[in-house]
Amino acid sequence: ADEVYERDKRHDIVGLEGRKREVYEFIKDCHHFDYVCANPPYIGEKGHKELFRATLEQYPYWKQYYLGKMDYLYWFVILGLSKLKKGGKLGFITTSYWPTADGAAKLRKYILDNALIREIVNFGETKIFEGALGQHNMIFVLERCGDAQKRAENRIKVAKVKKEFEGGTVKERLKKLLEHLERDIEEESYTDEYIDVFLSPARQWKLTEKAWREVTYKDLNIEFNRLEI
Repeated sequence: ADEVYERDKRHDIVGLEGRKREVYEFIKDCHHFDYVCANPPYIGEKGHKELFRATLEQYPYWKQYYLGKMDYLYWFVILGLSKLKKGGKLGFITTSYWPTADGAAKLRKYILDNALIREIVNFGETKIFEGALGQHNMIFVLERCGDAQKRAENRIKVAKVKKEFEGGTVKERLKKLLEHLERDIEEESYTDEYIDVFLSPARQWKLTEKAWREVTYKDLNIEFNRLEI
């Protein structure tokens, strides 16, 4: 990535031509998509300050959503949500740090102001990508919603992965896990040796731009007592 930025002094984030440019312009102008799905780049500001500086210089719009120590993927989540029509859904796979990271405060506020947090699947220590280091990944689903009362009353479906399935490769183990999740994630409450599925006891109105530590607690009283100990 750094080599690419060195070659392109203008840091043209898109750099598309022909038909690809036409598609880009259509996406740029449209705000009525039913679905947005992505695996955005996992790039932190640390070690990539020039990329962040160049992006803010070339695209001043993103200054309002900039915060020190943020990750580049936060802008992708905000962009995806902004492109959805009412009731449209966003599904991303990202690192699992943004719900509690200091640099994600503006991202969390944008989500709370514009979306229902439908589902969070936290993969914990489970390996998702072959060969990638330091994996702590999650999938989350957001629904564009302009109804403040509906957002406030929303409860979040949470699935926490506790154990990997057996298999010779990451792909084999992940396939078994995803089939298991797909079967049981619609349950209001489910638990076995591999996963926990539950509705977060904290409704969305309790969340702020501060860290969302309570989102993935199955029982708030038990978890808070554990923290005090």
